Amino acid sequence: MVITDAEMEKQNFLSWYCFYAKPKEIECAMKTHRAKMERYIEKYYSEIMRVRMINSLREKMF
Repeated sequence: MVITDAEMEKQNFLSWYCFYAKPKEIECAMKTHRAKMERYIEKYYSEIMRVRMINSLREKMF
């Protein structure tokens, strides 16, 4: 299976936004790259919400 550039971009953003970035880092990114961040958040909103729901359920279980 070959991963396209678009899929790689999506996975990189979701990993950073949902798992690695601290709120301060997201705030800084919103200040410096607002248009791009808003575009990514809008584009991947359903995936972001899915990851947050899974993380929330995981935290409740353990």
